[in-house]
Amino acid sequence: MGLDVLGRFSWVVDRAAGTIGATTATPEAEGIVWMPLDAQDGPPIVTLDDGARAILDSGAALSYRVGGAPAGLMPVCFVTDWSLLWGAIATPVWESTLKLNGVELPVLYGQLPAEADSNLAWMQTGWIVGADLFRAFRVHLDFPHGRLGLKALG
Repeated sequence: MGLDVLGRFSWVVDRAAGTIGATTATPEAEGIVWMPLDAQDGPPIVTLDDGARAILDSGAALSYRVGGAPAGLMPVCFVTDWSLLWGAIATPVWESTLKLNGVELPVLYGQLPAEADSNLAWMQTGWIVGADLFRAFRVHLDFPHGRLGLKALG
């Protein structure tokens, strides 16, 4: 299914509880931090506090920073990730913290293949945010109202 179908609903993904649910009601709950979510013309995109655009990709084991890590930053490990578009991605992995509407998101991020990196740079996208988001929060994807909600786990 694509966003033509999925985008008609509000989704709650709670990885810690092992649940996902859809509703047509407007989700409201105490403790959710809301921010704009753009999914009109493609994948869901949020704007980070530093102004960078980030694609949300729940299927990505890692997050990815367009352009790779800043010079001189030492990786914490090396892994091979998999992408449907680019196949196996052997990459060093770095740690960082992103901010989404004041909420801190610790991420492990890798370096994309050159073609992917240049395509995302052309799209003015700074990040792909992968499974880190779903490990850290109960995630509300409120497509009908164009917003993303994050509720801290625990």
